[in-house]
Amino acid sequence: LVQYYEKKLDSVSLGNVVDTDLNMIFSKYVDSVLHIQYEKEEDFAKKYSELKGKIDKLRWWILELNLIIEKTIAIITFLKENFPDTAILAKVYLDYAEYLSSFEDRRLRDAIENTKKSIELYQKLYGDENEFVIHAKSELAFRYTFFSEQEKACEILEQIFPLAISVFGIENSETEEIKRRLLMIYSMWEEVDKAFNVKKIFFEKIQKKLGDNAPQTIDAMRDLARSYAESKKYNEALNLRRTALEKMKILIGNPYNYDDIIRAIDDLIHSCKKLGNEQEIFSLKQEITEFYTKILIERREKLGETHRDTLSAMENLKFAFEDLGNNKEADLINEQIIEAHRQLLIERHKSLGELSEENIGVTNPQTIKTMDDFENFCSKYNYSDENRLFLLKIYMQLLAEYQNTLGENHSDTLKIMKKIADNYEDLGFYKRTLEMKSKILKQYRIVFGEADDFNTGL
Repeated sequence: LVQYYEKKLDSVSLGNVVDTDLNMIFSKYVDSVLHIQYEKEEDFAKKYSELKGKIDKLRWWILELNLIIEKTIAIITFLKENFPDTAILAKVYLDYAEYLSSFEDRRLRDAIENTKKSIELYQKLYGDENEFVIHAKSELAFRYTFFSEQEKACEILEQIFPLAISVFGIENSETEEIKRRLLMIYSMWEEVDKAFNVKKIFFEKIQKKLGDNAPQTIDAMRDLARSYAESKKYNEALNLRRTALEKMKILIGNPYNYDDIIRAIDDLIHSCKKLGNEQEIFSLKQEITEFYTKILIERREKLGETHRDTLSAMENLKFAFEDLGNNKEADLINEQIIEAHRQLLIERHKSLGELSEENIGVTNPQTIKTMDDFENFCSKYNYSDENRLFLLKIYMQLLAEYQNTLGENHSDTLKIMKKIADNYEDLGFYKRTLEMKSKILKQYRIVFGEADDFNTGL
């Protein structure tokens, strides 16, 4: 029976199985698992691991949580009768607590009580300094935060953080998660000094294990520098950030990229500003410009001139030049950006081909979005008559295509007409503006009636 239901569950296609059928299959599967006679705890633990895997796979899609809870209670009862005081029972208590945590109020309290049962059983089996105990205590601290019982959570996390370093190691994800939860509480309480101590311990441990130049050490160094800055120890922050930046430059390409380096330079600039190091700030801003130039060259080669990531790199370089006060270079980049937007718009418009009811909703919004991006960019930086006329020409072409394909009174046709009218007005073609808005108003009244808000606006 177990094999039969396992096969059913493993072949589940989420689009083809009715929820109630799957829940019934899962229920019978668990019942069958509990009817097998197991000689040893390890035999059931192996089968439970398979069962838990199926719950994790199907839980968020189809399986009802109340059903999972009901069957987990049955598993706990089975274990109490057959394998009491075992590690598998402690694990099921913890899984049960996880399911209960999805609910509010009373069941959350039940989740805390079952987490405590798990901890007590693990301690009985293994003592305090054990990976299972530490993990369960971390989960208990996390659940206390649901009730805003941060003091209890903090007390547990402070106790297990050094144990986690000792048992799991400094690089382990469990240690990192405990550190993250502890720092979150300290941040909430604005306990700057306590947060600093945690980060300092973490940095020293990872530095000792991995050496000065390991990426994990460099990241911990930057994190510690942030704590120095928050504690207003700006000289210490500055020195650490300088060291981290130089080490990151050596590791460009693996694992750090140019964007990582720029963020590290920004951090260093922040420290320099606090100490009034204007000369170093200017030098660092020049470095940022050099790195943004490298990013732009790379993206142009790999992605082309009109790719959105290339355009983003061009804008970043423009802002970097402006920050240096180099307006001449910023203006040159600005013209390149506008030309790239223009080329992108031409490419998109050419790619439309002949519009029809089938492809209008798929391809045309891309062109309209590109036009909107171009229009927005020009309005911020350089909305010359030349650029307005360029937009107007494409809008006129689109209008003819829309009128032929969708008809005079289609809402998309009317939106294009409104954009044309706005460009006429901005260019000073007031007679044409009046004629176009009159046409739009007449057609809007036909489509939407007299009382529509848009009529009033026109």
